[in-house]
Amino acid sequence: MSKESMPSLEMLLRVGDMVLVQPVRRQDTGIRCKAHVIGWEPREYLLLESSPFDSNVQFIRRGTQCITRFVSEGRVCGFHSAILETQRWGDKPYFRVQWPDGFETVQIRQHERVSMNLPCHLSGEDSETDGYLCDLSLSGCRVISPDAYPMNAIVRLSFTLSDGTPISLASGEIKNVTHTHQECMLGIAFLEEDLYLRGELAFYLATAFGRQRVGVPRPKTVLLIADSDPSHKALASDLHQNGYPAILAHSIVDGLGRLRASVPDLLLIQTNLNPMPGKEICAMIRSDMAYQTLPIFLFGPEMTESIAKASGADDHFPSLPPFEDIVNRLERMCRTHSPSLADETQPIEHAAHQSSAETVG
Repeated sequence: MSKESMPSLEMLLRVGDMVLVQPVRRQDTGIRCKAHVIGWEPREYLLLESSPFDSNVQFIRRGTQCITRFVSEGRVCGFHSAILETQRWGDKPYFRVQWPDGFETVQIRQHERVSMNLPCHLSGEDSETDGYLCDLSLSGCRVISPDAYPMNAIVRLSFTLSDGTPISLASGEIKNVTHTHQECMLGIAFLEEDLYLRGELAFYLATAFGRQRVGVPRPKTVLLIADSDPSHKALASDLHQNGYPAILAHSIVDGLGRLRASVPDLLLIQTNLNPMPGKEICAMIRSDMAYQTLPIFLFGPEMTESIAKASGADDHFPSLPPFEDIVNRLERMCRTHSPSLADETQPIEHAAHQSSAETVG
């Protein structure tokens, strides 16, 4: 789309629209503050009101460089600028965002998916079950469920998105059922009349797509399952300080719980763990359909390439590796690794989504 055919920023803004303000410093890339548009002065500032209950407001300070994103007419709009001023009127925090020199847009496509692994509750006409949401689009989602549902059945889904947005009793129709050993994959198409759901999903998905396309990197997280040796804590600290948030779990129970809750980009497992060795933990996790594409590295004495492969690991280290080696291998895998289970089977029609953001001056 050419610059001449793009609307100006003030034509896309509406009072009351939700926006996300995100600091661009590397250590703050996971912090997002929700706010609403109160007004603006073209070519000077955008005035936003946030919630007094949003703890992330504390990171929005005068002079903070930030990315501001909002959804308008089926696309995410984003720009890089700075916070001009912060203040409180009563108990409500307000801030002025500098008017940008230009902005970028990304069109939202109905079938473009975001991979995830979120707990969800699924209810049908005669049954209810808990499962995991493994990907999401505007048109539908895929759910891993211990119970099968008949084709064309109407179900309701409840889950909480990773930004804290609750989705309650979203209506959908079963369009595909794929059976595995102990579970089944359900392809669900959302019903068109659920306008509230589509509004919430449009904002979440657009901003998720836009983080990569309008200049905001998402930090890659590492889950480390290892004993309480100080070297493991030091490794987690090194990763975190270098922009790779690390979660340290000291037991298989803790590790599996954190795996479900955090959806990491890499799982690093110590082999000589008790009572279950790391290679067995790896094999158990890899057997779960939700984690068939999750990069898993094993480390420890007597670890060989053949043992690692037999366990389902993607890579291995003979001893605790320095964080630089982990980061290098993780980044290399992310450049070549399939990002989503959604690419393997397509129960809901998947449109091509190769698209680049368009910059407007």
